[in-house]
Amino acid sequence: MSTLDCTPNEIIEIIEPPIRILIVEDCRLERDMLRLLLENQPGLQVVADAADRAHAIALAASEQPDVILLDLQLKEDTSLDFLPELVAAGPGRVVVFTGYSDPERHQEALARGAAEIVVKAQDFAVLFEAIKRVHSQAMQAQ
Repeated sequence: MSTLDCTPNEIIEIIEPPIRILIVEDCRLERDMLRLLLENQPGLQVVADAADRAHAIALAASEQPDVILLDLQLKEDTSLDFLPELVAAGPGRVVVFTGYSDPERHQEALARGAAEIVVKAQDFAVLFEAIKRVHSQAMQAQ
């Protein structure tokens, strides 16, 4: 296949591998919407999604995503409780994606290993840029 036969997204992936993303969100509708939005962005690939702590940690270890998009509050518990374990499970940097605009919770997430916080009320462009920025910082640190 030549680059003439490729879509723009495929050309970007030939030049640079996509940023591999794990979505951790308990709401099925939000997970599916995030997957659709992220996969339609050049250079981003959702490799897995999880709705709870156990699956999130297992997928972080098995899939080795570049970035983990983590909802701060899951049905069964707060993600703050297992954030350090999730960070330790693989190389993925964590972007907390939350509906809470509580600065104390945000600071706690950062202290426990999150690389960045994005509030759900913000534009999706903010989320895309945060994912790219966190991945770029991880690549520069290597």
